[in-house]
Amino acid sequence: MPSDTSNRVGPAEATGGEQARPKKHPTIIYLLAMCATVGGALFGYDTGIINGANLLIKDEFDLTDAWIEHIVSSAVGAAAVFSLVSGVIADAIGRKTAIMAAAVVFTIGGFVMGIANGKWMLLIGRITVGAAIGIVSSVVPVYVSECSPADIRGRLITLNQLFITLGIWVSAMLAAIFQELDDGWRYMLGLAAVPGVVQFLCFLALPESPRWQVMKNKIPKAKKTLMQIRATSDVNEELERIVQSLEEEKKTK
Repeated sequence: MPSDTSNRVGPAEATGGEQARPKKHPTIIYLLAMCATVGGALFGYDTGIINGANLLIKDEFDLTDAWIEHIVSSAVGAAAVFSLVSGVIADAIGRKTAIMAAAVVFTIGGFVMGIANGKWMLLIGRITVGAAIGIVSSVVPVYVSECSPADIRGRLITLNQLFITLGIWVSAMLAAIFQELDDGWRYMLGLAAVPGVVQFLCFLALPESPRWQVMKNKIPKAKKTLMQIRATSDVNEELERIVQSLEEEKKTK
């Protein structure tokens, strides 16, 4: 006997004639994530570009292999140290302010390396950008996570990894372009200052993390921030979840 399908309800009928559509999010969320992950691009660029500049630097300043090793590893060492304290810095001054501070440090480090007139100046420049790398490697994912809606949070956080890889790729391309130029290594290392300036200027218009604002008992500001990055005034439920989450953290500690 054929089955009776007259009472079955299709997906379109069950949803009032329309298929369920992905939730749309305001543009500022994607802009925020892109501006923040410029720090990841700088991370990748400064890590990769030194490999292309090494040979030119060695000839320019007649460096020993030991000095080359110091110049290369100093950024990694500084990054390791500052990554350990980046959480304290971000909690004290805010995620946004910490990222802006790192952008300034990136710019200073790139400028110092670009005008370096000796090995010690190069070393100082590398340590400076290493400090910035240590800060952004920890603070950028936290900032993006705390500002993002739950349904696209993972997607936006992975942008940081993408931008790190992109930064390494760009460093390889620019190293090839500037390899044959006089003082090409100065362009390679000095260009790291440009994205730092861009990121700093972008962050002037971006909000602080609402979670950090709640941590500092700035509830009205947190609500205003949520309304801005969610493009709705209905944020009380999310704000309450943040408050409860922080209270549970305090109890656990």
